[in-house]
Amino acid sequence: MNAANDHDNPTRLEAIRAIAISKDAAVTRALVHLLMEENSAVRASAAKAIAELGQVAVPELKKLAFGQHLSATRAAATGLDLINYEPATREESIWLAAARRDYETFQEFGEEGLLMFKDYLVSNDNYVRALAAATLSA
Repeated sequence: MNAANDHDNPTRLEAIRAIAISKDAAVTRALVHLLMEENSAVRASAAKAIAELGQVAVPELKKLAFGQHLSATRAAATGLDLINYEPATREESIWLAAARRDYETFQEFGEEGLLMFKDYLVSNDNYVRALAAATLSA
C-alpha cells in the first residue's frame, strides 16, 4: 500500500493494480482516496482495482459514501457504481444519486428527495449538511 500512496514511486500504478488481487476489503478506503487524485492514470487504476475487489468492497464503500468528507462521499459513490451496487432502500438511492451529482435522477425522486435533503441541512453532521447544500443548490 505504501508504493500506491507514494507520489514519487515509478511503480505506483502497478502497486495499485496489485492491491485488487488481494481481495482484501481493508484496502478499499485507500483506493477511494486514490479516486480523488489529480493524476488521471492513478484514478483509472484505483477505479479498476475497486471494480476488481467487487462485493468485498461494499461495506467500506457504504461507510464512506454516507457521511464522510464531501469528496470522499462522491468518490465512494463512484466506487459503488463501479461494482454495480444496487441501493437497498429508496433513501439510499436518493442519497447516492446526490453523492454522484446525478441531479437528473435526484430530481426524479421529486418532493421526497427535496424534503429528505432539506432535513439534512440541519444535520449535526457537517458532511451531511455539505452534501445537502451542494445538492439543493444544483
